[in-house]
Amino acid sequence: LSMRGDLGAAVHPFVGFDPRRLGAVPLTQAAVEHWGCVGVKLYPLMGFRPIGNVDAPPKGMTAEEAMGVDDALWRLYEWCQDKDVPITAHSNPSNQADQSFINFSKPANWNAVLANWPNLHLNMGHFGWGGRKNDWPRTICRMANDYRQLYADIGNHEIAHLGDTFGTLGQLFDDASVDTREMKRRFMFGTDWYMLASHRDCEEFLHQVRDKYAATFTVGLDRFMGGAALSFLGFDDPTNQNNQRLRARYEHFRSRAPEWLAA
Repeated sequence: LSMRGDLGAAVHPFVGFDPRRLGAVPLTQAAVEHWGCVGVKLYPLMGFRPIGNVDAPPKGMTAEEAMGVDDALWRLYEWCQDKDVPITAHSNPSNQADQSFINFSKPANWNAVLANWPNLHLNMGHFGWGGRKNDWPRTICRMANDYRQLYADIGNHEIAHLGDTFGTLGQLFDDASVDTREMKRRFMFGTDWYMLASHRDCEEFLHQVRDKYAATFTVGLDRFMGGAALSFLGFDDPTNQNNQRLRARYEHFRSRAPEWLAA
């Protein structure tokens, strides 16, 4: 509908991936290759580590099941890296299905993934914000210096808290003890659910986030508001397979591709 112009906006979904689900890998591949999904969403706090479950099976998972989960994740990462399929992962100690899962999305677990798949397009959603006492955001910044396709987003910050949020971000990105230049260039705007009509002042969210960023940082506004996301998705690179898949889909529906999709 969006590609035909019926929604007034371009809407391109991600497919959720649960490695415990039978047939999760081929289902995800079909969603990306045939059904128009432009990426994969992972939520480790539902009960699995990004990798290494067999080493210490999570609560409710047998050793045999852990082997199957790691195998599914391994095949997912191999395919995503090979086909330029971006992954967004919940990377915050929050919303866990069980308290024992709370640290499953910690940076060290994702570092173990990227050590094996260094060219994986990975967005660590929420920037580990809830793990600030354990240095999660700084660790993610350090990881970005080693992995050129690692990104993070600011999703899940209320309007009422934006002043404190950007104040803390300013301190982090200006911290001389951490080289944050790469992550600052790859840090992305995100909403989570704060643009839903059920939230007060939802229509002001986009404008207020933009204004707070501009007031905190003298450069990089356009990159934050969209440029970094286009790079994460591969849409600014005509040689990227994710770009090519979406362009082919627009052609399939005989619709004109948007200007932000590089040709």
